[in-house]
Amino acid sequence: MSALHASYAGEGKYQVNHLHGGMYAVDLEGHTCSCRKWDLCGIPCPHAITAIGKKEHNPLVYVHSCYKRPSYGL
Repeated sequence: MSALHASYAGEGKYQVNHLHGGMYAVDLEGHTCSCRKWDLCGIPCPHAITAIGKKEHNPLVYVHSCYKRPSYGL
């Protein structure tokens, strides 16, 4: 059982609750989370990954392009 649970909040946004308290707002369209980790590094945080999983999408699609192979000319 996961410690995180995502609920759809409308307009591409999710509310992610932690089993031991804590609530996070994830915006999949804007690539942001209220914990700010995704905003700062461009890699989805655990809250975002939970929301992405709820939507049944591939988390790699949400990683910033600077971390993808074409950015390195490969």
